[in-house]
Amino acid sequence: MRYLAMIGPKQMWGKQSLTLYCKEVDKFTWVPVNGESSIDLEHKFSPGTLVVAHITVASNHLQRIEEATHQIVNTLQGFSAISRRYKELTHDIGAWKESMNFQLEELRRREEELLNRAEELHLDLVCTIAEHSEPTIPQSLERNHDVNLESMAFL
Repeated sequence: MRYLAMIGPKQMWGKQSLTLYCKEVDKFTWVPVNGESSIDLEHKFSPGTLVVAHITVASNHLQRIEEATHQIVNTLQGFSAISRRYKELTHDIGAWKESMNFQLEELRRREEELLNRAEELHLDLVCTIAEHSEPTIPQSLERNHDVNLESMAFL
């Protein structure tokens, strides 16, 4: 397990303590821990140095230790990149929303135009039918009418 820790002062019997601040759960996720671990350090780190300590949890054995500066800088750069990308995506989403609203307004305007045009065409069709239609008597009724008139003439 990786821990962010600080090297403590050398004690009388040669051991140095590590003050543990947090442990890595996964990439870019660290959780706070409070604790001190007394471990034999044979490294060139001076007291107060921030380090990343690879410690076996079960046996509290230090596997390796490295200065944390480079890793902290990389992590902060990663956060900065994530922050920039978030801002870019937020801007893109705002632009998409604006575009969608404009398109929606345009579709509504076009729909209204089409409905108005359909009404005009319907009225034109009704007027055209009314102008060109004259009342007519179906041929079957005309024949019966003529027959009836002829039979009435003999009376």
